[in-house]
Amino acid sequence: MTKTRLFSKQKRLWSGALALVLALAMLLPVWGNKAEAGKEGVFLDSNVYYTLEKVQLSAGSDKSSFRFTVELVNDSDYVVDMNQYGVAVRDDSGNRYGVELTEKISSRVPAHSAKQVKYSAKLPASISLDQLKVEIYAWDMKVSGYIRSIGMLSVAAAAEASQTANPSAIVALGEVDSSYATDALVNFELQRAYHAYAKDNWNVYAEMTVENLGTGSFKLPSALQVGLKNEEGLTFSGSVVHGGDVMLLPHQKASVVLEFPVGDLSLNGALSIDFSKKATTTSANSGSNASTGTTGTTASGSAASSSGTATVLESMSINGFIAAYNQGELQADSSNRSGLTATVESVNVSPRADGLYAESVYTLKNDSSRAVSVPALTAFYQSNGSTLTVAAEDSASHPDYLAPGESTSYYYSGILPTGIDSSAVQLVVMEAKSASVSVPVFVANLPADAGNTGAPVEAGSSVYATSIGKLEIHLNASYRLKSGTGDDILMSEVQVVNPQTQSVKLPALYGGYYDGKNTVDATVKYVQTSAYINAGQKATLYVFATVPYDMEMSSGKLILGEGTESGGTVTKKKEWLRVNYMLQDEAISTVTLNNTWMVSDPSRVSTGAVVEVKTYESLTKGDSSETAVVRINQKNLMTRSGNVIPYSGYIQASNGEVYELTSSSVTTGKLNKDGQAMITLYATLPFGVLDKNATVVFGPQITDEAFSPPHKYQYAVSSNQPGPLNGENWVINESIFPFNIKIGAINRTYTSSGYAFKFRYMQEKLSDTLHVSTNRFLYFKVLDSDGTVVKTVEIPLEGTGAFESSDDTTVLQSLTVPVSDIKDSDAFMESNTIEVYEKFENGIRYIGELTYGS
Repeated sequence: MTKTRLFSKQKRLWSGALALVLALAMLLPVWGNKAEAGKEGVFLDSNVYYTLEKVQLSAGSDKSSFRFTVELVNDSDYVVDMNQYGVAVRDDSGNRYGVELTEKISSRVPAHSAKQVKYSAKLPASISLDQLKVEIYAWDMKVSGYIRSIGMLSVAAAAEASQTANPSAIVALGEVDSSYATDALVNFELQRAYHAYAKDNWNVYAEMTVENLGTGSFKLPSALQVGLKNEEGLTFSGSVVHGGDVMLLPHQKASVVLEFPVGDLSLNGALSIDFSKKATTTSANSGSNASTGTTGTTASGSAASSSGTATVLESMSINGFIAAYNQGELQADSSNRSGLTATVESVNVSPRADGLYAESVYTLKNDSSRAVSVPALTAFYQSNGSTLTVAAEDSASHPDYLAPGESTSYYYSGILPTGIDSSAVQLVVMEAKSASVSVPVFVANLPADAGNTGAPVEAGSSVYATSIGKLEIHLNASYRLKSGTGDDILMSEVQVVNPQTQSVKLPALYGGYYDGKNTVDATVKYVQTSAYINAGQKATLYVFATVPYDMEMSSGKLILGEGTESGGTVTKKKEWLRVNYMLQDEAISTVTLNNTWMVSDPSRVSTGAVVEVKTYESLTKGDSSETAVVRINQKNLMTRSGNVIPYSGYIQASNGEVYELTSSSVTTGKLNKDGQAMITLYATLPFGVLDKNATVVFGPQITDEAFSPPHKYQYAVSSNQPGPLNGENWVINESIFPFNIKIGAINRTYTSSGYAFKFRYMQEKLSDTLHVSTNRFLYFKVLDSDGTVVKTVEIPLEGTGAFESSDDTTVLQSLTVPVSDIKDSDAFMESNTIEVYEKFENGIRYIGELTYGS
């Protein structure tokens, strides 16, 4: 059974007596009569139902903003909790869109009452009202997906009731001035209304189109008076601040802007604009010709002062039209009077030490079929309900004209005082109509929930206008890297998506960081082999700057823009964006031994893993240092050959000192698909600091000073011992990535060339990894009974050589000590020890000891 039906909000009265029915109806609460009979509703039960009251659909540059109000009518005897139910939007193709509350209210609806809730949703730009329905559902743990649909409300039906034509009024100018012809009629139609602080006062601005309905040409008469009347009957005299001197041709339209100084007038309740014949005698403040743009302006916030009585000829109600631009949502100019549409594409508000930093991206687009001139715009931020305004600076340059389909974006920013309520902040865009007159053409509240964390807050699209077209730009992460030089590196990863239908080439780019006090220039690098980004593809930009280690800069603004490059230096040309950044410790991911990570940048698509961590002693006897070695194995995942990726990083020791990691491995060459290579990083530190509190931070190298994406490894030596020996007579069984080394029992025999040591040896290579043998050896020390080193032998750890064996074949290897190398034959003959080490270019690591009979 469907839960959606037509209804009357009055309850049925089951008495048969008409008089009793009428008497009881008079006792019903007022809320029960809010809706007209025949309105559509979704019933939760016979006494509780939802209705759709108001709808509004505004098309943006690439999305539509859908706003609507639902009302829950509770005609029951119990409280209804709206948290038990949800609201969604569906289109006629079955797609489901989530919604957001645009106000904070209590979810409890008392018995015999009603409550309205406002929602918004982002929808495809091409969608229309007749394609939409609002779904009411219940949370139900017993059904799949936990959502049980209750019913649908038709958006089209609600639109017919809630959306009306723009207010208009037809004025006979002959009633204003008898010199005008009897058919001198003009139609005033309201396009938009704003509340803005300008000229040291709060004003209401009304943009009108005025159409000459007559057969002759004329200007608006100077005796035409305009006024704004509130619900208390007070009239605030206004003036035509733009367009009053335009010659109106027959059946042609022109634009005029009316300004009403209202002071602290509340804009709630009924509001109307009156068109009057000016009184014959007016005060000194009221005076002059409408054609000069100064019709009867009075002192701000006061009723019109006159010794006569103005005759009201026509009036238009503007109830809700100012409020429609005062809901805390971004608004767009859809009137398209000049071929330009305007949208606010992103908004950031963030607290800083010196105040509340506000920024907005305001975009003009030419949707007409002809070139359109770009107006002269300025902007400011105002705090609604106060006299505070702050200039909004624009960091971009703009063309004089826009071709069809082109756009230009304004990057407005300003700093408001600390402690101001961010939900009361509004962006006001002003257009210079003449050298002396500027009027608001756009007012929008900033999101009430912006700026709580300092992290980026985006409203609408993240698309930015650049010289190579529109790009989707997202700040993925920001973090801080250390170095052994006393400087740190601020690093940000920025994702760029090309949403266009053709490929674009990235220009020379520059960056920067600003924390409200300090500004530092930054370098911008992209690691893909080509500067081109194909349609729909992504690229990662790395923005990094060197700062002293004691300069905090933990949050602020990340700056990105384009420039021109000469000799490796980028000269700034045009700023693209400023977005909030906040350094994130979690952006440096923690990895453990053999834990694989992914590098997804173009031309670097690969995996990596820490495969071995060892501590080596110094090669210099008595040296009080040790060397930490981290080995990283990478695998190329691209479908074609890829470069070996160099890695770099540092170790932060337990005492807080930072030591840079050096790469000893070959980091050039190509890898086939699925090919592997090993990178060895090491640092030499004083004894005792390599404990569990030491941390290794590393990543794919971008430049000598920067690497990304970063990873950290809590220092712990890896044992990686092979499995059990299954009873075989092996003495040493050691994992030395990518080999397993096994050495068995040893014996010494005399030969004509000296003493030969024979032992069982097996070397298993577990991975076809390149660059594993660079400066890496098995190192044997033959000792006499006094501990004197008689002979040392180095055998390279590689896939070929004298110590190689096949996969599962045990062979006897030999080590010969010539008689000439023996200085003390008695001590040598009394000895029975050979020490075995792994030797690395900067250190040596003990593996085990071989003993033998004499």
